[in-house]
This record gives sequence, C-alpha cells and structure tokens, in this order.
Amino acid sequence: MGQIVGHALLEPLGLEALAHVLNLTIVVHPGHVGQGIGHQLIAQLLEWAGARQGLVKIELRVRELNHRARHLYQKFGFVEEGRLQKRIRLPDGTLVTDISMAWFESDYS
Repeated sequence: MGQIVGHALLEPLGLEALAHVLNLTIVVHPGHVGQGIGHQLIAQLLEWAGARQGLVKIELRVRELNHRARHLYQKFGFVEEGRLQKRIRLPDGTLVTDISMAWFESDYS
C-alpha cells in the first residue's frame, strides 16, 4: 500500500459574499520535498478549480522563508498580495513573515 507523502485541499470561506474565493492548503511531508509532489497536487487542484462555476480567486499563505514553495506558486500564476509581518513564531522564538498570495481564474492558462 502507498504512503501518504502530502496533502492539499481547497476550502470555501463560508460567507456568501466570499463564495467566489477558495483557500488553498498544501503540504508536502518532510523527506518528500523536491520530488514534484507539490507540483502534481497544485496542477490537479487548479484543473478542478478552473472548471468550477463562479470561482474567481484562490488564496493561500506561505512563509517568507519557504522560497521553494513561493517559486512553485508563482509558476502556477499565484501573485503576492500582501505580507503579514511577524505572524509565525518558530520553535526557537524567531518571528517570520507570512505572505498572502492569490491565483485568479481569468489569469490561468
């Protein structure tokens, strides 16, 4: 049986005024980064999302230090929308910026 090495989900934001927006969560488990898993997960989710009636935007947050993930998101058309300074506290106490990124359905090719 196969091992789960990552997961991804698109969640609605819960308010009618935001029904056109989904929130993306994607995780590739340690030891499996750099094997194309994140690429496959995003490609599948965007294919599904692109066919969803009324979807305009997908949002996500990514740690500023996660250069690999940020590059992957940019390859799929995600753009930076803002920065949440000192949002994440690492185990050593360091505070890290979270970056808000978004993908817009009309920009996807």
